Amino acid sequence: MRRFVIGTAGHIDHGKTALVRALTGHDTDRLPEEKRRGISIDLGFAPLALAPDLVAGIVDVPGHERFVHNMLAGAAGVDVALLVVAADEGVMPQTREHLAILDLLGISTGVVAITKCDLVEQDWLALVQEEVRQNLGGTCLAGAPVLAVSAVTGQGLSELRQTLVELVQDLPPVAETGAVRLPVDRVFSVPGFGTVVTGTLQGNGVQAGDHLEILPGGSIVRVRGVQIHGQPVTKAPARCRVALNLVEREKLERGNVLVTPGLFRPQDTLVVKLRLLPGCSLREGARVRFHAGAVAVLARVHLLNGGRELVAGGEEVVALRCEQPVVVCWGDPFILRSYSPAITIGGGRLLDGGERYRWRKRANLKGLQALAQATESESLLALLGHVEPQPPAIAELAGRLGWGCQQVRERLQVFVARGEAFVLAGGHALAKTGLERMSRQVVPMLRRYHAKYPLRNGLPREELRQALFPDLPSRTFQDLVRLMVDQGVLVAAGEGVRWPGFRPQLTADQAKLACQLVEDLAVAGWQPPTPAELCAKYQCGGEQMRELLHYLVTQGELVRINEEIILPAQTVQAGMELIKEFLSKHGQLTVSQARAVLGTTRRFTLPFLTFLDTNGITQRTGEVRLPGKPKH
Repeated sequence: MRRFVIGTAGHIDHGKTALVRALTGHDTDRLPEEKRRGISIDLGFAPLALAPDLVAGIVDVPGHERFVHNMLAGAAGVDVALLVVAADEGVMPQTREHLAILDLLGISTGVVAITKCDLVEQDWLALVQEEVRQNLGGTCLAGAPVLAVSAVTGQGLSELRQTLVELVQDLPPVAETGAVRLPVDRVFSVPGFGTVVTGTLQGNGVQAGDHLEILPGGSIVRVRGVQIHGQPVTKAPARCRVALNLVEREKLERGNVLVTPGLFRPQDTLVVKLRLLPGCSLREGARVRFHAGAVAVLARVHLLNGGRELVAGGEEVVALRCEQPVVVCWGDPFILRSYSPAITIGGGRLLDGGERYRWRKRANLKGLQALAQATESESLLALLGHVEPQPPAIAELAGRLGWGCQQVRERLQVFVARGEAFVLAGGHALAKTGLERMSRQVVPMLRRYHAKYPLRNGLPREELRQALFPDLPSRTFQDLVRLMVDQGVLVAAGEGVRWPGFRPQLTADQAKLACQLVEDLAVAGWQPPTPAELCAKYQCGGEQMRELLHYLVTQGELVRINEEIILPAQTVQAGMELIKEFLSKHGQLTVSQARAVLGTTRRFTLPFLTFLDTNGITQRTGEVRLPGKPKH
């Protein structure tokens, strides 16, 4: 069974609801006020069977200008547009606004029904049809079929049905993504059943027993039952109108989204590709009405290019700061309306969201432009290519794209095989371009570190992680460092890393002082002077002495026992051999025995034994040392 969604559009009193009733036998005006006033106020829904294996869900929208916000809640998720124009009135203001909305939403499959054709002469009907075609020009519905119909006489209804069947044949098959998203456009209660929500299901199918997350909010609910157009089903597929009976205690409302738990996160800062309608402009900081899916919130516009105004008909990547968080993903269509008066001024597609875009200077405009131009198959790589400040987890990528984790993994494998992306330990990923940009962050930091500490072999890895990638798990960070080393960006230096062009090197004066230090420490044997005493002897600053001693330790000429005791490597090696020899003969060793073996005082013996314990040469048991297991 193939299912798709038809959305009506058009001016008030042009016969949208009557046409839906003639096609389906269902009256979509369900509210008492709608019956009393004779106009649609809110969304209406009806099934339309076009063939044994082809069923459409029709979303009938109100045409009055005061209820455009309701129309927008129903336009999301529409596959085929049914634009309705009355033959006796022709194109009217809401015809143009609804058509602009369809164009901004990118709904490129549709048909125009010229209703009430039984009320006009043929010559007039021909003029209206030509007017409609002219208004379609330059929109995504240019060239759409224009049919004359009558809900009263039935004229043209068979042709309209057949046209809808033909349009559907060209629609791409709906692929389930592994992640559920249901923008809630209606909430009501049924006696004996409880809460029921409806919407156009996106992404993956849903069935009874599934657990879904309510966003914003985060509560988990269980699906008690699933219906499509009033008929219970085992599982509802993606891209169909669905009603879910929920087991829940939370209050739901239009604008909530039911999603696969743990993948999606509401965002109040969005980056979008915005196109303004002719005659409309936007200034930096303007307050607007943001519509996406079934949600409508107030937001402010911020131009990422540093400009002060987006001119009429312009198209630009901009940031939106929403006054309430929303759940949207890459590629989701949206509409902007002015704050007052509320008129449609533009729309486009969502690119990304998150706190990283709160400050314009942090936006990677080049990467965002690539993301704006990416197809669905390229979107993952484009997102990875500009992501900041650190490699995202697969679950985060899934939520930002509206996919399931498995789909992300499968797409990543393709890019990894082509050398365009990398997967790190812990399920984090990044593109080759992202790695290059991160490298450009790391190298300046390394150069500054080398300039400050020219005698140190490299920057400690943990210090680098805390400075640039504080939220990245240690295991993932180590894998990132390995990747940068493999790519020649860094050189591994023990527990640190260094820039490939750097080598610690002593000046002539430092080399002379280093030789004197090593000689003096060798003469001192097991009673070495402290770093402070060395500073006093050679009349140099504490920082200079610390850096020189650190260099000699990393070069293996000296060994640091603790902060106050530094010994020549030969002295330490000789001491270890003496201790090992004693243990091989006697089996255990006391502190006083170690002091006698080394020929020094308790002040130096205890730290040295602790050093041996740490390195596995000995192991302490009570007051004695036993042979240890050396660490490799």
